[in-house]
Amino acid sequence: MEPARQDPQRLLDLMALMRDEREIEKTRTARRLHDEVGQALAAFRMQCYALDIRLRAVNPEAADDLQSALCILDEAISTVREVSEELRPGSLRMGVDAAIELYAEQFQSQSDIACVADIENGSWLMDEHRAIELFRIFEEALANARQHAGVTMVEVNLRKDGDDALLEIRGDGGAPEVAESNVRELRMLTMNERAIRAGGVFTIAGSGTIEVRMPLNK
Repeated sequence: MEPARQDPQRLLDLMALMRDEREIEKTRTARRLHDEVGQALAAFRMQCYALDIRLRAVNPEAADDLQSALCILDEAISTVREVSEELRPGSLRMGVDAAIELYAEQFQSQSDIACVADIENGSWLMDEHRAIELFRIFEEALANARQHAGVTMVEVNLRKDGDDALLEIRGDGGAPEVAESNVRELRMLTMNERAIRAGGVFTIAGSGTIEVRMPLNK
């Protein structure tokens, strides 16, 4: 008996559903990290600083030990904020343009790849679902660039084109190595599916160049 053949579109729909579920879970986790863990750590930090003031007058050595502990606490608070931001970029509250520009800066500072962003100024009205999908596509594109050994610079252009947002991402590397190709193709498939589910269009415009067209709110 021949094995049952899977419907390619059904598989794509299941992949998209799984991504949606992960996005919901990321949002829930990010909120808990920020609202519960982050705020509890911040309150604990305030109490420790108040204790430090009292200790300083009677036991300076113990106060110094407390300061060392506070440094560790500050690192923990910073890590919680970073993880929360990775799960659910708070910068999206300022608009998808601000989120993309900030992520481009972070990408450049954390990699050996220059990331030049040209973002059109103005009011970017886009519903939350579309904004998240456009941002996640941008993340995937930069992940591709980071993995590609030949890329030294990425150019990012975000502008309005009629009723759409047009995002162009161009890397200066050539064709990926065979070992990179499968991962790259999977990311391209994921980016295309994200764009389609948000009512947008994903295009491979040339070697090392992709375009994403996403409707703005009307």
